[in-house]
Amino acid sequence: MSSAARAIAAANNGLLFDPSDMSTMFQDAAGTIPVTAVEQPVGKILDKSGNGNHATQPITASRPTLIYENGMYGLQFDGIDDHLNLPYMGLYANDSASVVVGVGVMSISGDIINEA
Repeated sequence: MSSAARAIAAANNGLLFDPSDMSTMFQDAAGTIPVTAVEQPVGKILDKSGNGNHATQPITASRPTLIYENGMYGLQFDGIDDHLNLPYMGLYANDSASVVVGVGVMSISGDIINEA
């Protein structure tokens, strides 16, 4: 994780998640069962910005899965009901926010992008 990303997240009441750091992820929302390998569910991921904006998912069936593909770790969501809940961060309807997400393309066939 770059020092620039850490500084931006910390200075702006942001959040910073790093799926490559298994010590920040837990299989349950309470944070008692650590994620120790890929293909395990992620029920809680700790915010590395220092702001304490940890993300959780109390519903077992709605948790993303830790994956490792092409040399990178990530969270895989099923596109149906998987999601992580974020704490209230003081944003209001007229506030602006920036979201930065890293996305990897698994393969391209003609004009079709195939996701794993």
